[in-house]
Amino acid sequence: MKRVVSISDAALEELDEVSAYLAIEGSPEAADRWLAVMLLAIHGLHSMPERCPLALEEQFNLSKGKPRLRQLIVGNYRVIFTVKGRAVRVLHVRHAARRPLTPEELG
Repeated sequence: MKRVVSISDAALEELDEVSAYLAIEGSPEAADRWLAVMLLAIHGLHSMPERCPLALEEQFNLSKGKPRLRQLIVGNYRVIFTVKGRAVRVLHVRHAARRPLTPEELG
């Protein structure tokens, strides 16, 4: 079953921030390549998103009925998302070296 993938405003902002940083510190071409790879991987979640393991932040997701927090590793980045029915919602994109999100940051 193909899923509909959406990206939260927070995740879009995080993608923009990393892309801008890479354009300044590296090159605009490197930033464009990174963003293209990330978006391709994110939109690839339309097929079998459950193949991805639970995210580190799942330990904070204790409410019954809440979708499980999963993560897709893309290079040095973690794409944190949920799956509910036919919907995949990307919540955050974080460098893997960063600490896990707190419950407050998850919203």
